[in-house]
Amino acid sequence: MRSLNDTLRNLFQSLHIEDRMQYASVVRAWHEAVGEQIRGVTAPASLRRGVLYVTVASSVWMQQLVF
Repeated sequence: MRSLNDTLRNLFQSLHIEDRMQYASVVRAWHEAVGEQIRGVTAPASLRRGVLYVTVASSVWMQQLVF
């Protein structure tokens, strides 16, 4: 017999809930970390294999954030 903890962990993994929870945590941290100006022209797009992909309002902003 499996424990409830194991059952829930397997369910969360199959539904990718852990990934979604991690992404939601990253979005909250992003909004706190980047400040109002950058937050206004960027948004976290996805989190894949530990890499955060960010959308930006323009190529100019992309260049500013790269350097």
